[in-house]
Amino acid sequence: MPISAGAARSNLIRVKACADLRLEAAQAKAAEHGVLAMPVQQLLADPEISIVVNLTVPMTHAGVSQQILNAGKHAYSEKPLAANFADGAGLMELSGPGTCGSDVLRIPSWARRIRPAAG
Repeated sequence: MPISAGAARSNLIRVKACADLRLEAAQAKAAEHGVLAMPVQQLLADPEISIVVNLTVPMTHAGVSQQILNAGKHAYSEKPLAANFADGAGLMELSGPGTCGSDVLRIPSWARRIRPAAG
């Protein structure tokens, strides 16, 4: 089930936009799901967006999640969180104190949501 289909049934979340390094790819997905398409940096700068779903290839999960966190947004990533332990530990450190353990939501077991450091 696409993320937008699950979000459509929720009162808690609204899918606003999708982004891709290739704008034409974002535009195609946006049209398919009835949302906006925008460049990655515009999505990260948008104050209305508080969580970004990272659906990149596993080798880029850590780097993209780092950009998301640095933009002050929550990052939701499919598995793996990172390609290696050091990158995963770096993300947990970047996300701030108190985000390890029970503060990292495991929804479902193959996904991870990490929040930006309080600031």
